[in-house]
Amino acid sequence: MLSAMEPIASAKNITIETKLSERCYIEGNADRFIQMMMNLIENAIKYSKEDQEGKVMVSSYMDKNKVYIEVTDNGIGISEEHFERLFERFYRVDKSRTKKGGGTGLGLSIVKHIAFLFNAEVSVKSELGEGTTFTVVFNRKEV
Repeated sequence: MLSAMEPIASAKNITIETKLSERCYIEGNADRFIQMMMNLIENAIKYSKEDQEGKVMVSSYMDKNKVYIEVTDNGIGISEEHFERLFERFYRVDKSRTKKGGGTGLGLSIVKHIAFLFNAEVSVKSELGEGTTFTVVFNRKEV
C-alpha cells in the first residue's frame, strides 16, 4: 500500500515513514482498510507544504482494548473551525485548492464511513502551519 503512494510523495519531496507495532489485530474487510489508509495518506501528501521537505508518518500502537492508527503530516494544517464539517461529503477546507490539487472532497467522508463499518472512531488534531494528525481507533481483536 505504501509503495503505491511513494511516487506521489516523491514528486512533492515528501518522505513517508512508518512506526508500526508488531502485532496490531483488528477485524474487518482488508480492502476497505487499505482504501481508508490510502485516503488518509493521500490527503497528508496533498496538503503538505509545497517546495519544502515534508514528512508523512504512519504509525500504529495499542493498549489493552484498542488499536490506534495515526497518519501525521507536517503540512499546512487545518483551522479548528473546520473540524466539525471535515468529514462531510464534498466539504473542502480550501476551495481554491480544488483546481490545483484535484480531488472531489470525498476522501475524508469515505474514511469516516469505513471507520463506521469497522466500529471505529476517527478524529483529527491540527495546528495551522504545523501539520495534522488523523487517528482511527479500532477495537482490538484477540488472537
